[in-house]
Amino acid sequence: MHLPIKKRRVSVLRIAEDADSSLTEPTGTHSGGCSSPRAETNNGTPSLSTASTENCYEVFLSFRGSDTRKGFTDHLYSGLVDAGIRAFRDDDELRQLEEMGPDLLGAIKNSKILIPILSENYGSSKRCLDELVQMMECKDNDTGHVVLPIFYKVEPDRLRHQIESFGDAFDPAIMENWKQALNEVSSLKGWKANGYERELVKSVIKKVLSELKNIFELVTPESLVGIDGHVEKIMEFVDNNSRATLFVGIHGMGGIGKTTLAKTIYNKLSHQFDYCSFIPDIRESCKHNGLAYLQNQLISDILKQKKQVDNRDEGTKFISSKFGTKKVLIVLDDLDDDDRLKALAGNHDWFSPGSRIVITSRNKSILVNAGVDYNFEHEEMDMDKSLILFSRHAFRRDSPPSEFEELTYDVVSSIGGLPLCLEVLGSFLCAKEPALWRSTIIKLIKVPPKKVREKLRLSYEALECEQKQIFLDIACFFIGTDGRIASYMWDARDFFPKEGIEVLTFMSLITVGDKHELIMHDELRDLGREIVCEENKGGPQYRSRLWDSKEALKVLKGNKGTEKIKAIYLSKGSPECSGETVDQGGDIHTDKQFKNLTSLRFLHVNGAHFSGDFKDSIDELRWLQWWNCPLTFEANNFNAKELLALDLSASKISHEWRGWSSIMMAKKLKYLDLTNCQSLEGTFFLSAFKDLEVLILRDCRKLEQIDSSIGEMKSLVRLDLTGCWSLKELPTEVDKLEALEQLLLKNCRDFSVLPDSIGALQNLEILNISGTRIKELPNGIRRLKKLQHLDASWCIKQEGEMSECIHDLSSEQFFLSHSTEEFPRLSELQSLPELPSNLTYLSITCQSHRLPSLSHLSHLKELRLLDCKFLECISELPSTLLEKSLNTPFMLEILAICDCKFMETLDVSQFNHLRTLFAQDCSNILEVQGLDKLKNLESLTIIRCDSIERLDLPKSEGLKKLHAENCKNLVEVQGLNRLEFLQELHISQCASIERLHLPKSKLMKRLYVCSCKNLVEIQGVESLKELYIYHCASIEMLDLSKFEGLRILYAGWCEKLVKIRSLNRLKFLEVLSIFRCPSIERLALLKSGGIKKIDVDGCIKLAEIQGLDRLEFLEELDISRCALMERLDISKFKGLKKLRAEWCRKLVEIQGLNKLEFLEELRISGYASIERLDLSQCKGLKILRAECCEELVEIQGLDRLEFLKVLNISGSAAIERLDLPKSKGLEMLDANNCKNLVKIQGLHRLEYLETLSIFNCASIERLDLSKSEGLKKLYAGCCKKLVEIQGLDRLEFLKVLIISGCTSIERLDLAKSTGLEILDAENCKNLVEIQGLDRLGFLEELNISGCASIERLDLSKSKGLKILDAENCKNLVHIQGLDRLEFLEELNISGCASIQRLDLSKSKNLKILDAQNCKNLVEIQGLDKLDFLKKVNISGCASIEKLKLSKSKDLKILDAQNCKNLIEIQGLDRLESLEVLNIPWCTSLGRPRDIPTLHNFF
Repeated sequence: MHLPIKKRRVSVLRIAEDADSSLTEPTGTHSGGCSSPRAETNNGTPSLSTASTENCYEVFLSFRGSDTRKGFTDHLYSGLVDAGIRAFRDDDELRQLEEMGPDLLGAIKNSKILIPILSENYGSSKRCLDELVQMMECKDNDTGHVVLPIFYKVEPDRLRHQIESFGDAFDPAIMENWKQALNEVSSLKGWKANGYERELVKSVIKKVLSELKNIFELVTPESLVGIDGHVEKIMEFVDNNSRATLFVGIHGMGGIGKTTLAKTIYNKLSHQFDYCSFIPDIRESCKHNGLAYLQNQLISDILKQKKQVDNRDEGTKFISSKFGTKKVLIVLDDLDDDDRLKALAGNHDWFSPGSRIVITSRNKSILVNAGVDYNFEHEEMDMDKSLILFSRHAFRRDSPPSEFEELTYDVVSSIGGLPLCLEVLGSFLCAKEPALWRSTIIKLIKVPPKKVREKLRLSYEALECEQKQIFLDIACFFIGTDGRIASYMWDARDFFPKEGIEVLTFMSLITVGDKHELIMHDELRDLGREIVCEENKGGPQYRSRLWDSKEALKVLKGNKGTEKIKAIYLSKGSPECSGETVDQGGDIHTDKQFKNLTSLRFLHVNGAHFSGDFKDSIDELRWLQWWNCPLTFEANNFNAKELLALDLSASKISHEWRGWSSIMMAKKLKYLDLTNCQSLEGTFFLSAFKDLEVLILRDCRKLEQIDSSIGEMKSLVRLDLTGCWSLKELPTEVDKLEALEQLLLKNCRDFSVLPDSIGALQNLEILNISGTRIKELPNGIRRLKKLQHLDASWCIKQEGEMSECIHDLSSEQFFLSHSTEEFPRLSELQSLPELPSNLTYLSITCQSHRLPSLSHLSHLKELRLLDCKFLECISELPSTLLEKSLNTPFMLEILAICDCKFMETLDVSQFNHLRTLFAQDCSNILEVQGLDKLKNLESLTIIRCDSIERLDLPKSEGLKKLHAENCKNLVEVQGLNRLEFLQELHISQCASIERLHLPKSKLMKRLYVCSCKNLVEIQGVESLKELYIYHCASIEMLDLSKFEGLRILYAGWCEKLVKIRSLNRLKFLEVLSIFRCPSIERLALLKSGGIKKIDVDGCIKLAEIQGLDRLEFLEELDISRCALMERLDISKFKGLKKLRAEWCRKLVEIQGLNKLEFLEELRISGYASIERLDLSQCKGLKILRAECCEELVEIQGLDRLEFLKVLNISGSAAIERLDLPKSKGLEMLDANNCKNLVKIQGLHRLEYLETLSIFNCASIERLDLSKSEGLKKLYAGCCKKLVEIQGLDRLEFLKVLIISGCTSIERLDLAKSTGLEILDAENCKNLVEIQGLDRLGFLEELNISGCASIERLDLSKSKGLKILDAENCKNLVHIQGLDRLEFLEELNISGCASIQRLDLSKSKNLKILDAQNCKNLVEIQGLDKLDFLKKVNISGCASIEKLKLSKSKDLKILDAQNCKNLIEIQGLDRLESLEVLNIPWCTSLGRPRDIPTLHNFF
């Protein structure tokens, strides 16, 4: 039961009506989180008797009683309580002790928000100062405490400098703690009392409520109330179908929680997949970015490749063809169109088995049409769960206080079980008076049950006018945008964005992401846009905001713009994905279109041109996003003088761009983004922007210098120069940037000097110089007192010792180095200076034998020692045995040691709080001491530590993950038998391990053992679900008698494995994969009735699988290379989908093959004795591979296989006919070496055929490809009787055509095959003409050798040709376009007796020229320009008189024998690489002078 609330609750806006006086002025805000547990409300005033350390409060008030107890503190306390906030104050006025007892200490630690009220006499109280010290330590310990100071009639400077009463009472023995606490609290953002106390109380309570909401959401990941049951249902289905590709649908109304459920499923599954993608909000993203953008996003996530496709059809083909070998996890969120689903995940065959495709949609029919395997309807929450979710947002607890129970029930009943509405309306009613609750209930009752937006509108209506404008702007334009940037525009409009965003967040109308991005639920987004549409039904031109690009463009092109329009979005996609817009001309916007847009304050365009006079049209513009801005600028008076934010990302503009004169009129500019403006070399224009706060020049690779005027930007907070490759230095004026907090120089490759004056940047918090050529840190860096993050990784090696000034830094994160092969390492760093005491993260590379003392690093949580080659040990760290005084004990949580070759002993005994230990490539470490003392250790990874023989884990009961890899001498892991909470064990290439004993690891689900050559036995692990054993050569028997719950068993390449005991007892086994285990003779599966996959590939002695005929649910069976198998009865496997029985030499019969209705894949290659295949019932077959089935005469039922995609019967020489009338979807047909194949019936119907291979089908006379217009590859070599290829003239997508040896073909028509890349027509003796050869612009290889009838070749369009082989084309007279072949690498015209001249002047990449026996060849033009030529053969070219080889320095072979008229070889003396020179019988050539040294000279 909840304690009764005695005080009457009133509205937060009226909580201090009777408070005394004094106006307040907020000095800022502070945010944080909390990890303390929740407790029930106690609205009585806590005193000493109630303030036990077990109580948990939300707010702790620290104050000086004589100053504020009966005045301000009382007003604030009462206001907090009336707002439903559990607050603590010490009410014992008679307390005489000045010491802070355990009761107060507990109250501080158990409160979430700590408020010191710093009044005149606060500093004279020892107890107050002790409380302050404890509060600041709680804040610094990352326990989630938030400190919000109130400076009550005192200035912060008095605390900072300990002036007057804040220094008089200090006891020298403990004054340092007090001084530090006063100094720290004085720099925090809080409030100063400057006026009415009523306003101060209101402001504090509003901030406290906001912080409490943030804290609550951090510690309760539950907003996920009631989701567990839904997750279990879906996961159960997924787990029960582990091997299949599954499409899972989730449908339901908006706001029901579909996306949240999908994210939870995604998070649970993602660790099982190497390829994952979550595509959110497809409905909205498609409108703005287009479908190709989403396809590229999917390709990027899965294949890690940048933009691949330009349109939907291209994307569909790419995804369907490239993802087939990938086991993927994909979530497609908020799909609203069948075609979009088909373009992103067309069907199951696009993905590898085991893939998971999760789809959310409001429209159930989309999921039905897609044929999802599981369609889950996400229904409303029940009443109990709805009450919990609502209460968490209204009261920050799981149930309402007693006096609100009835009201809460009424509200929840009116809302229904819609999570979004419960969250938003719960937040809206938080701390509100009962009267408002009652009026809200009346309004809710009037709203129909399914009208979600109407319910949400109640929260919107409660906003103030300015907050409504911010809400609508976010809904229309700013979802995903950094709220700090958007605030520039709102601040200029007096919308008070800081307060507005805070209110919207508190009311759950938006959330703010980790990167400050604004996030809004799609239902709230649609509400906002609906409200804008309601502004005027007459047309979009009369509304304030136009977010639909098509609609906005229609308004502009019709010159319908009005003064009502305040914001326009005219873009599709990101700057990167729409870069082609400019080249295609882009949209041209004229002054007439903007003439009446006098209220326009926001404009987003992509690749647009502006033309005309814009005087008075854009005077109110505050935000301009002009991606892909063209180099030309044709607008006049484009003077946006009020502009605050300008984004010109991915534009072609240079520093000479004409538009700068107009842009420089924006003197108030705060934000300038020129990311990826790769033509930009200078920044003279910066002189105009003295008020700039953010300047981004990221990836401006030609930028050489920053204008000195940057020093005048007194408000600049962030300077991002990442990826400015040509930048060498900063201007000296940079030291004047007194407000600068971030300086980012990452990957500025030519940047070499950091000026000493950088020390003047007193507010700098982040400095990133990684990837630069900086050799040393300047001494001035010691003055950067606020520096929190220093990244100097990937730099060129430091000369000598790192600057001594480093120990002066008060940084929280310090990153010295991480080595890489691309950049020289910091390998010469000999020693380290003393490091700053506030470090929480330390990563170092050095060459010293010992580290400096780290004992002062009391805040250190993560330590990384990387490539410290000579380091022998870790120096002393702070003791964990210190008494818990006011100082925080040291708590290292993560220790990583890599490439420390000299270290022999790793002592971790002092790290009591260590959670993660990682040691890699420390080849000399003999032992890890102190492991047995690490009670909090959760993860232990030891990789390539060859000298370690034992690991001792007796006290690491909480260990969850143990990974030992390549530890060759590791013999024993002591304590492994005690690990109750171990979940994952990975032991690989630990050759000395002989036994694994895991009797207590009842939570372990997965065991992976690989290449443990001496491993003999595995015991225990009763709860194991998955067992993987590979390359364990000593294991002879697997005892599975205690593994009754095992679902997956993989045992591969275990040469001595003879027996698997108790395999017949595994009732829950789903996957059995015993492959390449040559000693296994029998398997018994008598009780494994639910098994779905069996793989015994390569078990050459396996003769029998007992119980195989009982496996009704078997889906996959692979017995390939089981040489002793004679018969296979699969008559009961009605659900079998895949059967592989390749190269089973003794297999005589497969019974029941004709009954497999659901068979999708059949592989029987090498089945030598089979004569007939009966597939009459296998109507769903997709893949059939029957290679080298020498006796196979007939495939019955082939004519019924509608879904067949791959057919391979190569080498099945007895087959005479193929009947494929219904296989319209066939994509690949391989019938190579089917010598007796006469006819392929139905070939003319194969619309989707992409590859056809009939090599050496000597009996085929005709091919009809009239319908196969999508054919890409045709292999028809050595088809001697082939006379005609019908439809060849229609093959637009043909890329490869091989018809070598087809001696009967006379003509080829390739007029439409303009994308052809390879054409091989070798020895087509009767081929006279190749029509369309002059159109093959993508041809790379052409082989017409032996085509004696061809007289001319036209290669004028084949500029990309690399190989041309026209050997023995005796009648070839002329090769047109040869003089244009820039990329030609090989040319063979040997035996072309009719050719007289060759022009190779453009073929500068030619490497091989073979023109032997070209008797009439007189001249080879351009031969003297061929720099890369390696081989020349002109033997028998009796008409050639001169050779010019002046530039062919790489020539290795020159053969010119029998060139009877050859008089001179110019440049022979320069052929430095020449190895073979053959010039016998060149009777006109005297002995060459200056012959280079040769290996062979004839």
